Formats: sequence, structure tokens, C-alpha cells
Amino acid sequence: MNILFARELLARVAKSDIEVNNADPGFCFSNLRRHVTGLRAKAMDEVADSTYTSEEGGRNLTYALLFGKGQEINGKFISCMQFIDTSEFSNSETGKKVGKALWVSSNDQRFIPSLTRFLLFSISE
Repeated sequence: MNILFARELLARVAKSDIEVNNADPGFCFSNLRRHVTGLRAKAMDEVADSTYTSEEGGRNLTYALLFGKGQEINGKFISCMQFIDTSEFSNSETGKKVGKALWVSSNDQRFIPSLTRFLLFSISE
């Protein structure tokens, strides 16, 4: 969904000097999870050895911000400090339509309270 949303944003600012990219820091094991308990906490502990540190995840975001300048990266997906090809769906006409729908729904004031409730519920579990 992120790449679809980012591409729709890019389409809306295409005539400006703004670059839009989608950088994935990866699954980072950080103190942000300090309030997670129960099964979720156990599951996160099980995969802790295969996660990135916050610093490692931050490098990917820094790469997208600094080292991509001047390259043809506008609208690209960046992971592990590389530009990654996205799925056929995200490049299809249907993917573009879904991106537009995501944009519209994210700007719909009726949608925001339900999204907020969903996020708060997800965090509280």
C-alpha cells in the first residue's frame, strides 16, 4: 500500500522539484515496543536476532534522503539501501486506481476517526 500511496503523491507533485520515494527501514528492534505484552511480545522476542537495530534501519532512510539525489529514483521503493523492483500489481493500471482510492480515502475526514481507532486498538493489544 505504501508504494501505491507514494506514487499517487508523486503524480500530484510531478510538476514540482519534490522527490517522492518510499524507504523501508525494515523490521527494527527498538524501544518503541516497550509497551507490547503477551503473545505479540513473545513473537517479537523470537525474531529479535534477525531484526535491524534502529541505527541500521535509519541508514536506509538516510540513503533514500541523501544518496539518491540525481539518480532516477523518483517514485521508487528503497530497501536494504537498494532500489527494489515492485510487484506487477503496483505497476498496473489497477494498482494506479487503488493508489488513487487510497489517496482519496486518506483525505476523507470521515475515514480519519476510524483509522485512529484502529491504530489505537492495535497499539493497545
